[in-house]
Amino acid sequence: MAYRPRTFFKDKQKAEIWDRWPRVESMRSIGRLFGRGTSSTYPLL
Repeated sequence: MAYRPRTFFKDKQKAEIWDRWPRVESMRSIGRLFGRGTSSTYPLL
């Protein structure tokens, strides 16, 4: 099984996530914005 390389969110991306979260956007839609799954955005929130 091949693993994807680990990537981290940049400060600008983190700010975008925190801007979208109070507007009640789903974690799924936020993850799709960055091409990632919900499991990568959940720990930030």
